[in-house]
Amino acid sequence: MSAVKVSFPEAPAATHALEEPELLEYMYSYRPAYYRDLIENFFATHPGNAFLSVEEEENLTSQHYFGHAAARNALQVLGLLNADGTPVTEGPPVSILDAGSGLGSVSRFIADVLREREVSVWAVDINHEYTSIAREITRARPDGAYRGGRVIHVTDDLLEPLVLPRALRFDYAVSFLAFLHVVEKEKLFGSLAQLLKPGGRMFIEDYVRPHAGPLAPADALILERDVSCSVLSSTPEYLELLQDTGFGNIKIEDMTEVWGTYTAQRADAFHKKIQAMPRGHLRDMAEKFLQFNDVVAELFQRGVVGGVRIFAERL
Repeated sequence: MSAVKVSFPEAPAATHALEEPELLEYMYSYRPAYYRDLIENFFATHPGNAFLSVEEEENLTSQHYFGHAAARNALQVLGLLNADGTPVTEGPPVSILDAGSGLGSVSRFIADVLREREVSVWAVDINHEYTSIAREITRARPDGAYRGGRVIHVTDDLLEPLVLPRALRFDYAVSFLAFLHVVEKEKLFGSLAQLLKPGGRMFIEDYVRPHAGPLAPADALILERDVSCSVLSSTPEYLELLQDTGFGNIKIEDMTEVWGTYTAQRADAFHKKIQAMPRGHLRDMAEKFLQFNDVVAELFQRGVVGGVRIFAERL
């Protein structure tokens, strides 16, 4: 993979409610280029490697909390793993939507874990650069777990899907820390309800507002500017939103304390990682992530944001 050189715009001035395209434009202004250079640097320092293994991906391309352990938990909750953690191998073919798939690490992990099952994982992200990188990583894998349509990468907007086949309906959907960037959540969940088969199951990890009242204006601006999040629902509001858009049997697990500890530790570790980096393009991009990680850790520590894991079924 060749490195992509970009110049970094300043974060949008958060003096007004930002539109969703502005939020996403800033978030995507440095992340794809950072990951391209990070992956290229990995191959440069590991000349014997021709592809990223599942284990190597966890430290390079996974953008959610707790890496593969979180994805494995989702498979367990969705009923795709047995009680002992082994994959369910019996049953009809299954289709899985990975909504906001980023670099595709979750999609490839699912395909790998369920390698003995007939499964298709549709990795859908709104950013074409992420999709391009994800597709390159998938195609480089030599094993059959990702071949034959088991992982399909698509650039599409799930609010109004134009690329996904119109007749396609999924048995399962997963999303990890992607929906917090979506402004029109009611429209999003209405679309997901249409994309899932009746009885289809969905697993989400997302941010919530941990209190009933509105965010302080200063905190709302920080979320917009640094986290690309301008709408943050409380847990009861999230529950009502899912119910109103066609979901039931909803179970919500609060992850605020666990994620608060995780984000604090991640921020500390990233400071040490950057200090060990030589000056240059990769370090410049990493410092953007440093700001993001510090802000997120602070927001959790101050009780501004919380986290949830959600299971829901399409009625």
